[in-house]
Amino acid sequence: MRFISYAQNFEDVMLWRALKHVEIGFYVDVGANDPQHDSVTKAFYERGWRGINIEPVSQWFNRLVSERTRDINLQVAVGAQSGETIIYDLPDTGLSTMDKSIAERHETERGYRKVEYKVHVKTLTEICINLHIAPIHFLKIDVEGAENEVLEGIDFSKLRPWIVVVESTLPNTQIEDYANWEPILLNANYDYVYFDGLNRFYVAQEHPELRKSFITPPNVFDDFATQEVSIANAHIEYLTLQLDEINRMMTEQNSTIVEQQINNQHQTLQLDELNQKLTETQTALTEQQARAQHLQDEWNTANAKIDELNHYSQHWWTVADGLNQEMQAAYHSKSWRITGPLRMVMKFLRQLSFFLLRMVRWMLSLPKRIVKRTVSIAVLYVLARPSLKAKGTNLLAKHPEFKARLRSVVSNNGILVHRSGSAEPSRLPIPDQSENLHLNPNIAQLSSHARHIYEDLTGAIAKHQKEDN
Repeated sequence: MRFISYAQNFEDVMLWRALKHVEIGFYVDVGANDPQHDSVTKAFYERGWRGINIEPVSQWFNRLVSERTRDINLQVAVGAQSGETIIYDLPDTGLSTMDKSIAERHETERGYRKVEYKVHVKTLTEICINLHIAPIHFLKIDVEGAENEVLEGIDFSKLRPWIVVVESTLPNTQIEDYANWEPILLNANYDYVYFDGLNRFYVAQEHPELRKSFITPPNVFDDFATQEVSIANAHIEYLTLQLDEINRMMTEQNSTIVEQQINNQHQTLQLDELNQKLTETQTALTEQQARAQHLQDEWNTANAKIDELNHYSQHWWTVADGLNQEMQAAYHSKSWRITGPLRMVMKFLRQLSFFLLRMVRWMLSLPKRIVKRTVSIAVLYVLARPSLKAKGTNLLAKHPEFKARLRSVVSNNGILVHRSGSAEPSRLPIPDQSENLHLNPNIAQLSSHARHIYEDLTGAIAKHQKEDN
């Protein structure tokens, strides 16, 4: 995992380079200030380390208590001996100090307003012995001009931090100020190994293996990023995720829009169809209304006609009723009863005259019907025999008038029919010849010329019968 630096001047990068082989270490931070911003110990805390945070200012101490729950947080000042001292608090800064002249300079140069109050003072040796702390992998001292007092309160024969980091310039300047307190560390068997422009680093002589870690300043091979960059990257990652989510939502929204457009098109088509059907329905309705109006007009006309007919009906009903009354009066009159037998005789005479008329008509038509029947039978007989048919045809050819009359007779009696699609007649079934021989037609109704032809035909028929016999 990439190392995130929270320290002001990459102090934590240098310390991590030297101590990253320690799995779970321990630190002491004198003048801890904010638990995150410009913190030398924040990166180590994130990797499971723990330690002591010493901060006399309430603003920063309360934040340490809230965020560094694994650490020991002490609201005291550290000095050469235990007791009390006055601290000059510059709120919302990391410049609070026990040196009055430094606080006044900040007021003059930067416009800060100092707040004075008393705090308890303890030596670092007292604090660590009471808490039974050992070992200490690194000690960081940032007390805004009180470094000498802090170091004088440490018994380095009992406390042996592997690495000591001390702010070595005057507050907010590049002026180095370590001449008074550095001999304390050198005399306690610590070697100066590195200066980063703000702090001086010292390594205990019993840990010479750490010296090589301070040959070069922080560089690309330390694979680190600042807190600001980390926050920016995290924010970028968050924004990227948000952008991906927005893109996903936009894609879904676009799909939804496309589907909606398709649905809209479909609905538009349906609407057009419905409008067309509505137009057709309205047209049909208009036609039906016109037809209904026409039927209503006819209905009104019919009702008027019915009323008129009812009026006429009533009139004729009255007339008929009057006539019926007159007729009933006639039926019940004495004259109607007297003439009753006469009416019955007259009815009988009418029926008798109709019957006699039919009998007379039947008797008058009998000879003609007998002749037609006889002629029809003779024709059938001749047609059934080719030799007679040929002779009859030759004979009739000499008498075209009779031929036409004969054809009319046999056609009207159903003797001859024409085949479909042919001009030649076909004869109907011929009656039995024995029936023909016993016919005794009455030919009195025929003319002399017709009787002559009839006699020739009957003679030919008789001759042909003899030949057949």
